[in-house]
Amino acid sequence: MLLLEDRPLGTRCTLLRPGLTPYQHAWQLQQRIAGAVRGGAPPALILLEHPPVYTLGVRGKTEHLLLSQEAFLSRGAEVHRTDRGGDVTFHGPGQLVGYPIIDLRAYGQGPVWYVRTLEALLIDVLSRFGIVASRSRAALASGRAMRRSRRSACASRAALPHTASR
Repeated sequence: MLLLEDRPLGTRCTLLRPGLTPYQHAWQLQQRIAGAVRGGAPPALILLEHPPVYTLGVRGKTEHLLLSQEAFLSRGAEVHRTDRGGDVTFHGPGQLVGYPIIDLRAYGQGPVWYVRTLEALLIDVLSRFGIVASRSRAALASGRAMRRSRRSACASRAALPHTASR
């Protein structure tokens, strides 16, 4: 059973693996599942890959993109603005993207607890594969990278409703 800080996440978690999924379709899927989880459905984990896409988070500025949106499109990459933290992030084929969807109210916790717990979980999973990982000191709370030497093994991002406090 998966544990979050010695608390069971639950015995049920819906796993969805839609394969290569355009970013906008994945976003719509997350919204539908989040509504179901808020309504009492079990937590869910979506594991997928995206076609080449650059996302601009809430702190993202279009001038941080090295090419125009038209130039990205001509090279087969989309650009999307998101409500998540961070600046510019690339996702592409061969990169596993996980979208865990849980109701934090069930744990009586807030976003900081969630991100820190997710980091600890990812570090633990990587260690089981013999990969020594740690939190990046320079990473922001909304987008923290798990580092192995100078390479990033993964990054966590959280999209939270505007009513989230803590």
